[in-house]
Amino acid sequence: SSTVMKEGWMVHYTSKDTLRKRHYWRLDSKCITLFQNDTGSRYYKEIPLSEILSLEPAKTSALIPNGANPHCFEITTANVVYYVGENVVNPSSPPPNNSVLTSGVGADVARMWEIAIQHALMPVIPKGSSVGTGTNLHSESASFLTSPKLIMSLPLA
Repeated sequence: SSTVMKEGWMVHYTSKDTLRKRHYWRLDSKCITLFQNDTGSRYYKEIPLSEILSLEPAKTSALIPNGANPHCFEITTANVVYYVGENVVNPSSPPPNNSVLTSGVGADVARMWEIAIQHALMPVIPKGSSVGTGTNLHSESASFLTSPKLIMSLPLA
């Protein structure tokens, strides 16, 4: 089995279902698994990293129901877009148990997930190999930079 890179509670909705769901997410080197809870092995969905076409900060979405908080980032696959996180604009009450980590809500929690997924999508460079020396540096970096998994918007801050 693959090494777990990150795990924790996170909320999301999709381009096919606008109901926001909360699951225990586990990220490893091959996929993101959305579990029913943090102890069992029953899971709701698996998102193979190989199927992720893009990972981008939240764009304005017509799918956000009136009065709902916006999402934080988007995972796009061929069949569905996952709108991940919940940016609490007007906190009316503290999260359950006073912990954003167990609620899966909040921009900071989502940003940590976005960064972890971004790292998981980056190609592994074998130890001992040189990264683009000599004349083929340009062609290597050009193909690296145009990889579909690496075309993503980075925050300006």
